[in-house]
Amino acid sequence: MFFVKDSVGTSKWQNWAGNVKGEPSQTLLPRDVKQLSNLIWNSQKQHKTIRVTGAAHSFSPVAKPDDVAISLHHMRGLIEIDQETNEATFWAGTYLYEIGPILEQFGLALENMGDIQQQTIAGAISTGTHGTGVTLGSLSSQIVKWGFVDGLGNYHEHEVMTIYLELYTFHLDF
Repeated sequence: MFFVKDSVGTSKWQNWAGNVKGEPSQTLLPRDVKQLSNLIWNSQKQHKTIRVTGAAHSFSPVAKPDDVAISLHHMRGLIEIDQETNEATFWAGTYLYEIGPILEQFGLALENMGDIQQQTIAGAISTGTHGTGVTLGSLSSQIVKWGFVDGLGNYHEHEVMTIYLELYTFHLDF
C-alpha cells in the first residue's frame, strides 16, 4: 500500500507491487477543492505533467508521476449524508476501508464492494472495481453525482441521470 509519509520529502514513488516507479519533482497534498484547483492551475501554467497517485494500487503506469504527484490523502472522509435519500458524499481520497465504518454509524452500507479495500474511492471508481454478483454493478454504478477538477483547475459537478429501460419482445414475420 502507498503511504503518504513515505513519499513526502523524497523524489521516489512506486506502486504497491513495485513494478512501476517514478521520480516526481514535487509531491503535493491539497486539503480542499480550492487548493487542488490552484495547484492544478499553477502546474498547467508551468507546463508540468500532473498525476494523482491515489493509493498507488494500479498495476499499470496510469498514476506514475513523472513531474508533479498529487495525493488526495488529506481530502478523505464523509462530506455529508442525506438520510432521506440514503446518499453519502465522500472526498475522493477516502480509502475504501474507511467507508464501511462511517456508513455503519448511519445504519447504511455500500450495496457491493471489491475485496481490495486499500484503494481510494476515486481510484476504485475510475478503474471499474467491482464486487460479485450477476445482479450487482461495479462500485461506479452506485454513484449518483461526482465533482472533478479539470486540467485547467476548474471545478465541475456531474449528476448521473437514471434511465429505466424495459425489455420489449417483438415477433417478426419474414
